[in-house]
Amino acid sequence: LTVDTKFSGLLIFPVLLGWHGVIYFFPPGNAKFPVASKPGKKPKPATKLRDRGALIPLLVMVAFTIFLINVQYGFKGSFISIKSYDEWNRSTRGMPTSGMMKTLAAIPLLSRTPVPLPVSYIQGLDRTVFADRDEQHPNWYMGAFYPKGERFLGYFPSAMALKTPIPFLFLILLWVGALGYLIKKAPDRIEPHLFLLIPCAVFFLFYGIICKSQLGLRLILPIFPFLFCAAGLFLASMESFGAPFFKKYSKFIMAAVGVLCFWQLIASARIFPHYLSYFNELAGGPERGIAYFADSNLDWGQDLKGLKKYMDEKGLDRIHLVYYGPNGKPELDYYGIRPADPADDPEVPWAISATWRYYADLEPVKSNIPFDFKNRPPDHRIGYSIFIYDKFN
Repeated sequence: LTVDTKFSGLLIFPVLLGWHGVIYFFPPGNAKFPVASKPGKKPKPATKLRDRGALIPLLVMVAFTIFLINVQYGFKGSFISIKSYDEWNRSTRGMPTSGMMKTLAAIPLLSRTPVPLPVSYIQGLDRTVFADRDEQHPNWYMGAFYPKGERFLGYFPSAMALKTPIPFLFLILLWVGALGYLIKKAPDRIEPHLFLLIPCAVFFLFYGIICKSQLGLRLILPIFPFLFCAAGLFLASMESFGAPFFKKYSKFIMAAVGVLCFWQLIASARIFPHYLSYFNELAGGPERGIAYFADSNLDWGQDLKGLKKYMDEKGLDRIHLVYYGPNGKPELDYYGIRPADPADDPEVPWAISATWRYYADLEPVKSNIPFDFKNRPPDHRIGYSIFIYDKFN
């Protein structure tokens, strides 16, 4: 059902394969991974034969997933070859084919092999790959604008370091340190930790290295539930590590954890209700967020409702507006916001979405806005994503 809902759900299969690889190769001999048995009986040690057999349910899961996808699409266009898909896509839809599909279509044997997936599902996957690999989506990274979609290995680590509350970051770093300790001192206790680490690693590596789109921390949000569990697992199993440090300072450590929890609570309360624009203290708070990132890390049009409230309070029926949002005019119409004509009403304030500050030196933005809004602090803020400039002459 996950794969049937979103294409990134396909990452569940490398996660499961990675997990099977772990229980097959780690720790050496697998002697310390017990096989479940009936109550009252001693668990049997794991064997490589058992691990090979564990792949059978995975293959059944793949087959059942393919079946459910076909059910959803009514088995329409199933078992079409990649070559036939490429020809169909160009002739009937007139849509470009992704580079991945072109590469597969050029491999003689593979291109003619029937694919047990509906043609619409293949097309959706093709369009997703095209948007990621072939289109040049602009990128915003550490205060600079990259219009040709340049990508950076440090993007997601930086976004996570600046947009994740510091108390939680601290616990995750402690958990990573505990992993190193367990690998060296107690490998038989590492299984539940690896169970949480592998999904995080797969998503992080996929979006950080393979995927070209760097559209915000939202792309790696699926790792956070695993990290939450990892932080809890670290605290719950801290004393079982056997390190004298944990036993000697357990009360101090638990008091420190209480402080971190309180810090986390205060951080959440202070940002309410502007959670999308959150940046931690390392970044200087949400006010400084625009100095590092834009788009969905800070500004996704979420403060348009606040802008309407501001206009009502100031008695403004129109406002000069340079808005960055997913749907544009329909959103403005919904809230009853009337943009002013830039050529008229010189005394009307300007409302400019934060993301547009990255476009300030480009045409036609530079010509359409009669002042240097990039280097001038706003007179008011709507949340953290819309800046108000009262006087601009």
